[in-house]
Amino acid sequence: MSKFSRPFQLLSAICVVPLLTLSSAVLAADGPTMTIGSKAPAIDIEHWVSDGKGQFPHTTKLESGKVYIVEFWATWCGPCIAAMPHLSETQQKYADQGVQLISVSREPLETVETFLEKPVRNEEDKTYRELTSTYSLTCDPDRSTFEDYFQAAGQTGIPCAFIVGKSGLIEWIGHPMRMEEPLEQVLADKWDREAFGVEFAAAQKKKWLQAELSRNFRTALNLANAGKSDEAIKIFDTLIANEEYEAQHGRLKQARAGILITTAGEDAEPLMTQYIADHGDDASALAAISRDVLTAKLQRKELPDSVFALAAEAANKAVESNPNELGFLYLLAQWQKANGETEQAIKTTETAIELATKQNSRLAGMLTQFLATLKPKQETPAKESEPAEEK
Repeated sequence: MSKFSRPFQLLSAICVVPLLTLSSAVLAADGPTMTIGSKAPAIDIEHWVSDGKGQFPHTTKLESGKVYIVEFWATWCGPCIAAMPHLSETQQKYADQGVQLISVSREPLETVETFLEKPVRNEEDKTYRELTSTYSLTCDPDRSTFEDYFQAAGQTGIPCAFIVGKSGLIEWIGHPMRMEEPLEQVLADKWDREAFGVEFAAAQKKKWLQAELSRNFRTALNLANAGKSDEAIKIFDTLIANEEYEAQHGRLKQARAGILITTAGEDAEPLMTQYIADHGDDASALAAISRDVLTAKLQRKELPDSVFALAAEAANKAVESNPNELGFLYLLAQWQKANGETEQAIKTTETAIELATKQNSRLAGMLTQFLATLKPKQETPAKESEPAEEK
């Protein structure tokens, strides 16, 4: 790992979530427009809440020879709040070297003002207004600065800081708790922007591709739910043809097959049979198609009973091949419930809860709630009324 390596939190899997209906889908062709070495845009801030008690200007045009830190945060972001003491210390430490730290929230002014009146955690005698008064804290609800920096650079998480060097170029982008070393090198004119830029660009591209994959994946599923399966299939075909997504081709093909099968009506059985034949040794693939068909069943889509039976058996095979996989057990229990096999569903769920407890899994709570839906509530016997006292 080189001295410039930094951990980048990337999407490790495609999450399937319900979406609002979209009328069409477009595969974005352009990636981030800002990276290391890009010219830093002008600052367009709506509200300057603090400015180092008048020490720092309400900057718009970035001055040559000065170094700026443009940091993005929000009142609801725990790591952002935790970084505030470090931001304050950084501004005070480097102020005499021409550094101005501008912290930007895209929330309404009222939201930021309310937050600033709260006491600092573990420092009840100090408010966040006092803590942040040493640097430029701002809010920009029209999102202009957010779009020009954060969004243009394809960033996905806050807090996120941009170091703008003396020549007005972006020198570094990352978590503000890791910016001191590059900041010192930028100030000393020793920062190797080109070397860091190569590595950052590679990670930036990977992150953007992953975000685009996730967005188009969800859009395709949404189109399928809206009855536009042909459009959804076209998106999946485009994604599968993209060599950049080779590592995800298996999951994409599974999702594509799920759409074909659950929208095929009476023609679904041969497709389902072929899928199981092709993936008989892949428990995850069997569980994926079983889950898709279960969703179709719960949505009362018209498919042959044989398809539902094949899907339930696929869930059972997934469990047989990996009996300690909680997701497979939960899927099987859901099928058992859907098929009216309540006793079997209870036993499967209880087994899953026992495993989840041993594994200290967060699924234990969800499984316990599911178990409660399987067991009818016991009625409390009414107390016999006592005879009224004679007066």
